[in-house]
Amino acid sequence: TAAPLLLALVCSHVWSQAARPADMRPAMGGSDGTRVEGGTALLSVNDSARAEVGRPVQEAQEFIRSKQFDAALEKLAPAETVRNLTDYEFYVVYRTKAAAAQGAGKFDLAIEASEKVIHNDRLPPGQRLDTMAALADLSYRLKRYPEAVSWAQRYLSDGGTNVALRTLLIQSQFYAGDYAAVV
Repeated sequence: TAAPLLLALVCSHVWSQAARPADMRPAMGGSDGTRVEGGTALLSVNDSARAEVGRPVQEAQEFIRSKQFDAALEKLAPAETVRNLTDYEFYVVYRTKAAAAQGAGKFDLAIEASEKVIHNDRLPPGQRLDTMAALADLSYRLKRYPEAVSWAQRYLSDGGTNVALRTLLIQSQFYAGDYAAVV
């Protein structure tokens, strides 16, 4: 299903590098100052997290890699309380929180964090569809069928091609009582 994809995205190499405070990140980038992974610009090399944000995020990611999801959520708590998070800090905190919550089976929390991430301009375009698919799947799991319908429709209208999401859409419409849409 789509939900484990969210966890896989956060645990990737790009994440392990991007969430580090600036003084802990190796220099990686294109000639224009953008971070490049597989030919896709992700983040500016000028993006950095203050230590009080970046260190807890990095520690949380280590817990995620070792499948200690509740510990990861605990590590993130101080980073969430830092005042005046930059757009970049907000993005890495909530993207990491979404993955940890999903891994811990705390789907309500995963949805809440993922919704914050999807509305953030820092989310790479290639991951936007994956996040929508994960939101549709998590909403379906929680029997929030109208939300699942909304996310699945958005995924499909934005160009998503996963056949499983078409099936999830139809099932969600049925369970939501929208029988006319199913026919």
